[in-house]
Amino acid sequence: MNTVRLKQIGFWSSFAVIIIVALTWGVDQILPQQRSSDIGQCDQTEHECIVSLPGEQMPATLSFDEGIHVDTSIPVSLSLPQDLANKTNSIRLTLSCKETYMGVSSIRLTQKPGPNVWQGNIRLPRADTEKVTWQVKATLIEGSGNEKDIWFEFDVDSAKP
Repeated sequence: MNTVRLKQIGFWSSFAVIIIVALTWGVDQILPQQRSSDIGQCDQTEHECIVSLPGEQMPATLSFDEGIHVDTSIPVSLSLPQDLANKTNSIRLTLSCKETYMGVSSIRLTQKPGPNVWQGNIRLPRADTEKVTWQVKATLIEGSGNEKDIWFEFDVDSAKP
């Protein structure tokens, strides 16, 4: 093999390695993954999910006032720390199943008369498996258009009638 060919192979091999390394290091920027510590886990007996927010004294709380059920409208409310609530114009909840694709549902919450609480209704479909883990992404939209996501996760006994 001649030296020109070896130089070409060396160049393209090095180039491929650089691309692979760049993509590997940057994949979390392309497809961000939530750390489990950043996801608010729900207490089924209290009917609420709480997540601590970096830089905030108070947590964000997603509440299910009438419990969590499938095949029925569920009233939900989201409470935010006061300073974060002051920056927020609107909130969108996006609901999806963690284990299997069951569609994605998105609703806008409306602000209650209180300054840091928003409310709405969600509906969980019945799944074929006994236990399903649902993820809720609360997207806080500021007046400037900036968005901040807060994640919650909860299990539901879905197959029970």
